[in-house]
Amino acid sequence: MDYIKEVIRERLRMHPPIPTLVPKEAMNVTELEGYEQVFINVWMMSRDPVYWEKLEEFWPERFLNSNRNFEFTPFGSGRRRCLGINFSTLTIECVLSKLLLSIDWGVLNENKNEVHDKSEAFGINS
Repeated sequence: MDYIKEVIRERLRMHPPIPTLVPKEAMNVTELEGYEQVFINVWMMSRDPVYWEKLEEFWPERFLNSNRNFEFTPFGSGRRRCLGINFSTLTIECVLSKLLLSIDWGVLNENKNEVHDKSEAFGINS
């Protein structure tokens, strides 16, 4: 089950649920280099070569025995982190483990030579 958690973290690193974090409203008007509202680009942070090696490769082992809480940011980080992170990751873990246990993932003999397109595309439906 530990490896499933790392697979989920790696998937969320490569494809965060939303590309930018939801902006927070400050109690006081604050400016940062002339801007009053700043959007945090999670998608770009998850692909920063300073923190991540093998950026485009699906490599869940990068999370084994590591504490990457501030580099892993699809739910934000620090005090302003999403409160639903534990619930959502637990739900994903339960659904994924149930799928892995209940579905026969073997390929039928008649479809062995069939080629499946596994390329990625942006959009809601592709």
